[in-house]
Amino acid sequence: MNNLRFALPIAMVMALVPLALDLYLPAMPAMALDFNVGADDIATTISLFVLGVALGQLVGGPLSDRLGRRTVILSGLVAFSASSLVIMMADVLWVAQLARFAQAIGGGFTAVCIPALIRDRAVGVEAAKLFSLVGLIMIAVPALAPSVGALILQLSDWRSIFAVLSVAAVLMMLIIWRVLPKRGPAVDPVATPTPVLKRYLHVLRQRNARRYLATQALAFSVMVVFITNASFIYQAYFGVSERTFGLLFAANIVMLAVLNRINSWQLNVRSPETMLNLALCIQLAAVATLVSTLAFDPPLWLVAGCIILTVGSHGMIVPNSGALYMSCFDRHTGSASAFLGASQYLLAGLAGGLSTLLHNDTLWPVALIMLSLSFAANIILGKGQPADDEQLEVEASAP
Repeated sequence: MNNLRFALPIAMVMALVPLALDLYLPAMPAMALDFNVGADDIATTISLFVLGVALGQLVGGPLSDRLGRRTVILSGLVAFSASSLVIMMADVLWVAQLARFAQAIGGGFTAVCIPALIRDRAVGVEAAKLFSLVGLIMIAVPALAPSVGALILQLSDWRSIFAVLSVAAVLMMLIIWRVLPKRGPAVDPVATPTPVLKRYLHVLRQRNARRYLATQALAFSVMVVFITNASFIYQAYFGVSERTFGLLFAANIVMLAVLNRINSWQLNVRSPETMLNLALCIQLAAVATLVSTLAFDPPLWLVAGCIILTVGSHGMIVPNSGALYMSCFDRHTGSASAFLGASQYLLAGLAGGLSTLLHNDTLWPVALIMLSLSFAANIILGKGQPADDEQLEVEASAP
């Protein structure tokens, strides 16, 4: 199977989580009115979703080592689809919140298998290129999601958005059922007799893996803090329409795609570590610019420009940090993927929740939290020594 035929289906599955995160963003004011709650109450569904994805990955990763990637992905898609229907029919907010958490656990089951599938296939620079290809394919989904969500709102109501998510999960089931092999339940031959805790301790023993894990978790949290507050920033603070909101959100993903392609091109001559350092510097510069202008009541175009560059930097961050991290392992790869995914979603959920807790009708809490996270990511990556492919192979084979 060539790289494109391999990357396309798994990218579509991986895109289900950002789709569920982004598709209903334009509908949050309508949901608040329907449930008769505040906008900050609806924003909790984002934090719950992010935390649920973290839990789903912690459980799903070790299961994928024992039962196989295909089984875990299909199980997650069933849970995702069913939970989406419950949200669609919910009459009170707490039911929607619980179902949203369950939906996220199913999403975590699917998402955790993708880095492990890539690691099963490639390592080092080759893995970074494959991560970039998967990232590029799945970029289109979150790019279009808010605009599609706004279109659905014009034709129907917010409940139809979750019906669309349920149908999308069913379609992904059919694709995975057809594409991924039915046999080979235990991808990791030593995973079955190894306790889950011991597998996670194995992950934590890898020196470089810890550094890449922390870096990606912090950088990813920067983006999630923005997503958690995107409706407030654009629709409440600046008063843009649902259509304009969708266009501004799409601009983030266009920048992400551009930097993703630049990253893939540069990997022919530069190491993933070098590109990761560059991407983190871009992110920090963009967030620092945003914070430095807040005291002067910046216009929409300036705030949006800083945010677009901040989100776009993930087109370079995720492929490199993910590949460098997963290249540290040649066994327990499902557990390693789970630890990476759970760590970044757990931290992102806490950071997003903190930003809603500190909400004061200004952009300061959001911007300062983003700046702190980005600064920490740069510091942690800079503390270690770059790892080349040979070093990564040595760590991967360590007991």
